[in-house]
Amino acid sequence: MGLSRSGATGVSGTHFEGPLLASKGPLEDAPLGIIDRARSPYKVWYEDFSEQSADAQIETMGFTVTAINTPTAATEVILGADRGLFINPGSKADSGSELQFNIPSTAASLGSTFKIIPEIVSTATLMDNQEIFFQVRMATRSDSATDNDCKWILGWFTNDTTLMNSGTGVPSVAAGGGFGFVKAEAGGVTAVSTSDAITAAGTALSPARTEVALGATATDVWHTYAARMRVIDASAKTGVTDFWYDGKHALTLGTVSMDSTETYAFTVGVHNGPAQIADLTIDYILTGITRPGLTWPYTDGTIY
Repeated sequence: MGLSRSGATGVSGTHFEGPLLASKGPLEDAPLGIIDRARSPYKVWYEDFSEQSADAQIETMGFTVTAINTPTAATEVILGADRGLFINPGSKADSGSELQFNIPSTAASLGSTFKIIPEIVSTATLMDNQEIFFQVRMATRSDSATDNDCKWILGWFTNDTTLMNSGTGVPSVAAGGGFGFVKAEAGGVTAVSTSDAITAAGTALSPARTEVALGATATDVWHTYAARMRVIDASAKTGVTDFWYDGKHALTLGTVSMDSTETYAFTVGVHNGPAQIADLTIDYILTGITRPGLTWPYTDGTIY
C-alpha cells in the first residue's frame, strides 16, 4: 500500500519504508505512531493517572493543592475504582480544592512526577509565534440531590492561591490571567483567554453549554475540554485562542495570555455549590507546546 504524506510515498502496512525518512536509519522499522510523534511540531505530554496515589501524595509529584474556604474532608487520590485523578472537595458548601502543577521535581520525586507540561515562566518574547494546548476528559459526580451549582476551573493560569470566588464561582485570577474553561454556579461553561486579571465570567461557548450533574445518583457525567492558544506577538498581545467541547469547535477568542514576565501552571479546581456537593474525576490530561527552535507556521514536509 502506498500513502502520500508531505510529498512522501512508500509506506507499507504500519511501518515506513524508504523515502519518507530519506534513507535507512534507526527508525526504518518504527511504527507510524512513533514516527508521527517524532515528526510533530509539538512536544507532547500525556498523563492518564495510572499510578495509585493516596491523599496528599500528589503534592510530592508536582501539584500544589490549595484548600479553599476550609473544606471538610477534601481529598485528591488516584484509585483503580475511579480510573483517574479523583478530586473530592469535601462536604462543606462553597468550599473546595484548587490544584496547580507547579512544583519542580526533587531528587526524591524525580521519575514519579506527572506527565504534564511543567510551569512556564513567560517573557515578552518567549511565546512569539508559538502554540500551547491542552485536552482533558473530565467528569462531574454529584453527591447531593441538587444539580448544577458546583463550580470548577480548568486550563493554564498564572500561579495564584485563589482562582475562583468560593461563594459565586466567578474567577478571581491574578494579573497574568491565562486561558481555559470556567463552569459557573448556574451551570454554564465559559471560556477565558487574557493576560489581565480575570475577575468576571468568561465568554459563553457557541452553542451554549450548560452542564447538569445527575442528582444524587453518584453517576459520572463525562465531557472533553480542549483549548489551543496561538500567540503571534506576545508583547503586543496578538494571536487567537480556540476552544473545543466534546470534540466540536465551540469558540474562538482573539486574545491571548503569556505576554510578559509571569509564571503559569496547568490548573484544575473545584468548589462545592451552596447546595450541590460534587466531585471531579479526570481521565487524562494531554498537554503540548511548540518544540524548541520551531515557530508557527510550521514548514510542511519538515522532519522535525
